Amino acid sequence: MLVRGNAAVPDADGTTTLAACPDSPERGDQWLWSVRRVPGTDAGSGAPWRVVVDHDRDHIQADLTIHRDEVVELTRSPGEELVVVPLTGEHLIAHATGPWKRWVAPGDVFVVEGEETESLHLRPAPGGAKVALVRLRPTTAPALRWVP
Repeated sequence: MLVRGNAAVPDADGTTTLAACPDSPERGDQWLWSVRRVPGTDAGSGAPWRVVVDHDRDHIQADLTIHRDEVVELTRSPGEELVVVPLTGEHLIAHATGPWKRWVAPGDVFVVEGEETESLHLRPAPGGAKVALVRLRPTTAPALRWVP
């Protein structure tokens, strides 16, 4: 699990890479995916920016969903990665059996990975909250691993 709180610096055009694999070109690893915050109003989320997912379609399937004021029960399958991007309000993400929990807010990003099935709960704080959830699944052999 990785929590990155306001750690990314925007590009000149205002785009911010929230999470990527790998997260820098000098790593030498094959690029597989990136989740970015791009300036411009996103009517679906109500945020002054939108979440954009780029991925290598030969190796990865990516799904982006927006959740508003709802508790989301998630199951992360082996080898998948989940990227949680709060849009408005705070959210509590917690492992279903309780070994960990974290509050995340707009500007944060939360990445969950692993090779065992994992059940998670995502709960909005009172007062209105929206979150983007990106699910990344490998379509070829190896499990996805975070390469920070």
